Amino acid sequence: MSYNPADVAWEFGDSNSVFSDLQTAYPNVGYQFDLTGGTMGAFSITVNYAGDAYSNTPQLAAASFDALQGLNAAGPSTLDFNAMDVSPNANGDNSIIFSILDSPNMTVFSSSALPTNATSVTIGGGVLSTGQSYTFDLLFDDRIVEDNTEQFYDTHTFGSFSTAGGAVPEPRPGR
Repeated sequence: MSYNPADVAWEFGDSNSVFSDLQTAYPNVGYQFDLTGGTMGAFSITVNYAGDAYSNTPQLAAASFDALQGLNAAGPSTLDFNAMDVSPNANGDNSIIFSILDSPNMTVFSSSALPTNATSVTIGGGVLSTGQSYTFDLLFDDRIVEDNTEQFYDTHTFGSFSTAGGAVPEPRPGR
């Protein structure tokens, strides 16, 4: 969740691989935050945590996951994924984002915020390098906006893949 009036922004977040543990740790109540510093000085804000605006879990289609393994980086590739079921509790700018990171964890591809009815993304040819390892992140982002606060409810699917190696040139006799 975040608070973002014109002159201040802050964020609080947490994650847990066991969803029920995360729900137990943060029940649906109001949380008071006492903040200091910045241009506003000390102040308090209460955020009424809504608790559940998660969509379904994103998943690459099996054929798309298989296509990533040994992908030809020279040509474009379209990857299909399941449809996002936006939470009925969400009322913000919900979206889908697909990202690819290289081995030093630098983003080499990221879709713009796709609409929630999108079920595919295309990676242009030449965006990725041949013979390299990558990770991908498919994100379904639901949001609740209320009284200058925006609560993010993100579900992710991660994976890794390697592109096909480049062609090895044929040896030629020297001159």
